[in-house]
Amino acid sequence: MKRKLIMIATLCMVIIFSIGTISYAVSPQVQANISAQDNFKTLLKSINTEYRNFYFTTKDEVSKAKLGNPIQWATIDINKYDPSIKISDQVTREPFSHTR
Repeated sequence: MKRKLIMIATLCMVIIFSIGTISYAVSPQVQANISAQDNFKTLLKSINTEYRNFYFTTKDEVSKAKLGNPIQWATIDINKYDPSIKISDQVTREPFSHTR
């Protein structure tokens, strides 16, 4: 009887964990957006007293600041570049910028 109870409890925990993991699975872009929004709010709170150092003219501007759309990052492989093909057809879009 104890074995059945332990197996049922373990099975329930696995099912609950699986459902929780699936429901919170979001794309890297969405994760980055959530992180940026949270960090932006923190940044605005920290610059409130030194807003002029961040090129704001008034505290009201700081309170109205918001994030825009992310900058799209694209690359063109110079080794595969063909001048007879439109550049837009040779672009590889990437979700995040990176340094080289």
